[in-house]
Amino acid sequence: MFSDKKWNKSEAQLFREKLIIDGVPAEDILVQDRSANTLEDVLFSKEIIYKTCTSSKNIILVAKPIHQLRAFSTFKKQLPQYNLINAPAAWDSKVDTVQYNEFRALEELKRLKTYAEKGDIAEVSIPKEFTKFE
Repeated sequence: MFSDKKWNKSEAQLFREKLIIDGVPAEDILVQDRSANTLEDVLFSKEIIYKTCTSSKNIILVAKPIHQLRAFSTFKKQLPQYNLINAPAAWDSKVDTVQYNEFRALEELKRLKTYAEKGDIAEVSIPKEFTKFE
C-alpha cells in the first residue's frame, strides 16, 4: 500500500493517473480509495459497481500476479453474479524480487486458507505439496 505521507495521494489515485497517461478516458475509470485490504477493496468497490455498472456483468480484475488468485477468490465470493476476467499486472522487477515473491507466495498460501475458512473468499484448492510450507 502506498503511504499518503510519501505521495500525498492514495494508491487508487496514482493508478488512475497512470491509466489516463496510458490513454484510458478519465470518465471510464472508477476510483475506490477507502480500503485498507483486499476484502475492503471488494466491499467498497461493490457499492460503486452496483451504482454505476448496471448494464454489464463483466469485471476485469487486475492485481499483481502473486496476489491475483486471492483477489479473484475474494471477488468471486463477494460478487458471484459477475463474470470475472483475470488480467494480472506485469511483473515489476524493481519491486518483485525473487526473495520478495518467495515471502509473498508463502503469505498468500496462508491467507488463501485462513480467509476461505472465515468465509471472506471462495475456497481454493491448494495442492498438498504446497501446504507443507505453512
